[in-house]
Amino acid sequence: MDYQQKLYALNAIAETSLKMRKPGDWYVSQSVEIKDGSVLVGSYGNGITPEEAINDHWDILTSLPHGKYLIARAHRDDRKAIRWNGFMWETVNES
Repeated sequence: MDYQQKLYALNAIAETSLKMRKPGDWYVSQSVEIKDGSVLVGSYGNGITPEEAINDHWDILTSLPHGKYLIARAHRDDRKAIRWNGFMWETVNES
């Protein structure tokens, strides 16, 4: 997938914004956190270009080790636990 398709897939789980701190310093902002045991950890893609930032964010969210998954919109009524299965976002049952 190219970076635009990745951005489209990221938007499917929660609204995604691409922001610039300063020229050559881009990051992805999204209401998605990594569930690590009982803790939610924020992790966001960074890069020199928008493409690098999106690809970095994508790699972080889609390459989680076994036992970790994503929580989209953690503090809202439409909270969703998900994981990338290699082809699409898959719902995870939270215990």
